[in-house]
Amino acid sequence: MHSFIILFCLALSLFLPASTALHITNQTIDDFLLSEYDYVVVGGGLSGLVVANRLSEDSNATVLVIEAGDLDRREDHVIIPGFIGRSPPSPYGHSVRTTPQVYLDGQTRGINQGKVVGGGSARNGMCWTRGSAADFDAWEELGNPGWGWKGLLPYFKKASLDSSVETYTTNVPEDVRDKFNINPDMSSHGTSGPIDVAYSQHFYNTSNNILQGISEIGIPIAADVNAGDPTGAMIVPSSMSPENQTRSDARTGYFDPAISRANFHVVTGHTATRLIVGLPGSLNRGGRRIIGVHFSSGPAGLNRTATAKKEVILAAGAIQSPVLLQVSGVGPRQILEPLNISVQINLPGVGNNFQDHPMAQFPFDYSNSSVFTSRDLNGDAFEEALDTFLTNRTGPLTTPLINTVAFPSLQNHSAEWETLLEAARNQSSHFLPLDTPRAVVSGYAKQKSLLLSHLARRDVGAYELLAASWGQISIANQKPLSRGTVRPSSASVFDAPLVDPRYCADPLDCKIIRLGLQLTQKLMVTEAMKPLLPVVDARFNSTDEMELMAALKPLVGTEYHPSGSTSMLPRQLGGVVNDKLMVYGTCNLRVVDAGIMPMIPGGHIQAAVYAVAEKAADIIKAASNEPCIQGHNGSGAVFFSGCNLRCVCCQNHDIAHQRNGRDLTPEELGEWYLKLQQVGNVHNINLVTPEHVVPQVVLSILHAKDLGLKVPIIYNTSAFDSLASLELLDGLVDIYLPDFKVWEASSSKRLLKADDYAATARESIKAMHAQVGDLCFTGDGIAKKGLLVRHLVMPGKESEGQRIMKFLAEEVSRDCFVNIMEQYHPDAHVGKAKRRTRTSETPSDEVRYAEINRAVSEGEISSVRQAAEAAGLWRFCDPPRHDGFNI
Repeated sequence: MHSFIILFCLALSLFLPASTALHITNQTIDDFLLSEYDYVVVGGGLSGLVVANRLSEDSNATVLVIEAGDLDRREDHVIIPGFIGRSPPSPYGHSVRTTPQVYLDGQTRGINQGKVVGGGSARNGMCWTRGSAADFDAWEELGNPGWGWKGLLPYFKKASLDSSVETYTTNVPEDVRDKFNINPDMSSHGTSGPIDVAYSQHFYNTSNNILQGISEIGIPIAADVNAGDPTGAMIVPSSMSPENQTRSDARTGYFDPAISRANFHVVTGHTATRLIVGLPGSLNRGGRRIIGVHFSSGPAGLNRTATAKKEVILAAGAIQSPVLLQVSGVGPRQILEPLNISVQINLPGVGNNFQDHPMAQFPFDYSNSSVFTSRDLNGDAFEEALDTFLTNRTGPLTTPLINTVAFPSLQNHSAEWETLLEAARNQSSHFLPLDTPRAVVSGYAKQKSLLLSHLARRDVGAYELLAASWGQISIANQKPLSRGTVRPSSASVFDAPLVDPRYCADPLDCKIIRLGLQLTQKLMVTEAMKPLLPVVDARFNSTDEMELMAALKPLVGTEYHPSGSTSMLPRQLGGVVNDKLMVYGTCNLRVVDAGIMPMIPGGHIQAAVYAVAEKAADIIKAASNEPCIQGHNGSGAVFFSGCNLRCVCCQNHDIAHQRNGRDLTPEELGEWYLKLQQVGNVHNINLVTPEHVVPQVVLSILHAKDLGLKVPIIYNTSAFDSLASLELLDGLVDIYLPDFKVWEASSSKRLLKADDYAATARESIKAMHAQVGDLCFTGDGIAKKGLLVRHLVMPGKESEGQRIMKFLAEEVSRDCFVNIMEQYHPDAHVGKAKRRTRTSETPSDEVRYAEINRAVSEGEISSVRQAAEAAGLWRFCDPPRHDGFNI
């Protein structure tokens, strides 16, 4: 049987443009704050800015971001890589301390978080690592279809300017690439996204010693840390501009480019204080509606309200998001009631499953005075380095605090790794708090099984070895078994939260750090390291395991990667959000930050958070298309790559035009339908652009029905279907969802690369209606059977939209259900520079398909709607403005 591809979705100046057009402060809030927004995003950090940017691409959607911090001023300590670790404490942070860590030394630890537009991306160490493929495949194995490595890879690497994450550049000379084996697989990376990923223009000599020393002890130098197997040692890429060697963060990538959007507002200096949870008992069988958000400039500040017409989106991070949920009455009853918080939704997983990478910093040093490290950047040497940086963007200040790392697997050690894992498997206790809810315990049992299987693999790093630019070596456990909690200390978000990572509650966590320290001992005596004359503190040079454990525990703290506290897991496994990131018990509240990670990836998590947020934006956009299709539980979307059209403006071109996804037989595909029905609890199975594989789709549906598929099948098509294909589908498809794109043959030839499109679409839509009739619904407003016709209004093509509406009314049915879509934005080939030849006189600034290189206007949308109404159409897919569905 043939297989086929599907994809599951569910300048050199340091002073960048000032972001003022959208910026609302405490002084201007009364003048500019709207009474309501389509989307309210809590948190203007990394994930919040990504989602807000993507949602505001639709000029008809209003988006508000509420951020506790302010805009940074692009100070040296923010944007110059070499200032990381040497500057005074950043003013752009939440000062957060843990509770006493009883499994270490009984002392608290700092775990400060970003408090600035851009969040942690404006103050982190800039390391760009994704983690292993196994990390994300585990998310899928835990009950989250489409969240495995293959499902997330398009969001890591998407190649269009409008929707990619990274612009990956190997901006170092060939001899340097060869020396350090910098040889990334560019097919795994984006090349034109908003976040620059590059290498510094300076490498301390110690980097070569360390890499060669690690190689001596049997750990290879990896060519690409981000291609799915990160094990080995490497020069790690950084989130930095290859041209001016400054930080590339969510502010510069997702906020500054959007300053001209009047529909995108950011309120700074204000903290969300409570979610407004709607009353129970409405039509929303999927859960409670979140009406909006209360927010304030401080404990004594005026309490304001932002109302959300569509959704509230939490992006405040793995500490602040669960605290806000809990003070709003969404969380474990046994935690909320003692704080006199009224329980709105008893959700035991909130604040549980909290994870971080426990890290110990060991003070190694080099006594060879001729070896230049960042410790030597003082006085005149520092001034010279700063001048070099400002003049030509080279020198030691282009180097971040960390650029040499290794991710060894446990198998890089002696047979002890097998003994350690066997002991962990035989533990009778999970080392969880005694009051851990039963569902959370069940979810952890599945996580632990996956973690132990990962630790036994050669392609999964057990810990990270980080070599600082002055000689310090740190070891960070990448597969922690310990789980902590995040709790409010009162009913106010302004009171310090109770953050307990419970570092090394499972003793294997600190034992893995000890293994990393012992590997470092071996590193320091290699031939490659001898010229540096390493100085090893006697406390960390012992051969006694108990002595090493006693010495390292006081040094264990955070790697600043908090995650997991609002986990994406089935509710019965302690989950807080489903695979559509919707909070259980609600119908319009999502979480999009690192808290949703059910298991923390092995690596610096900023790249993964960008990918999560990009995927979240797509999920939210899809949910706003047809409420009667998406409902509250979502639609089980299955994308087929290789569309039979080549639309130049395709909004899904990375899927439709490229071979992204996985090969499945019809039988395997049918089994996925069952998984979406059983695990995702979706309202329907939504087959997107399957026109070119209809025979295989028919077989997959028949197989799924034999296995027990009950939910409706949606055939989501461009309308470029043959009548023979539709005849095969008769009786198997419940809902036809064609997108009638253009009317004129000249338009379809130029924009769709198919001059017979309109004639084909007219006949196929009539045949679809003959099979299933007009759209009908279940009692709670979910589409059950029939035809729903989409039309994406395009710039300058409103007259064609008017002709399409007239056709639907006169030749299909006046009761035809129609979605006149507003979300067009230039994508794919639109707006790209025109191809030029040597003899071409085309201006260098001329772009392709300039006639549609803009957003659609309200007037164009209104004219199509008016034409539809004038033709007699009356059933429109309008966004709901109340608790129930608008049918």
